[in-house]
Amino acid sequence: MDVNELICIASEHPSRTAREAGIARSTLNRIATGKTQPSLETLQKIALTLGFDIELNVTAAAFPRIWRHQRPFCSGVGIPLGIR
Repeated sequence: MDVNELICIASEHPSRTAREAGIARSTLNRIATGKTQPSLETLQKIALTLGFDIELNVTAAAFPRIWRHQRPFCSGVGIPLGIR
């Protein structure tokens, strides 16, 4: 899974308010463009907001592995974040 796919899910997730989706989308866009380095906490908050389960893997460049239990609403190709 990549940043663009998460942005797409953030904007289309049916259980999210427009404000929540906008915040997640904005944060993911800043990560995708390199304007911000995501902290583990930031990625966890975004993932939990979007309904992902998280398995921390500190040795893999401090990025969590995020597992999706349902089919994504959309998909895209973009910058990999060590998220799948």
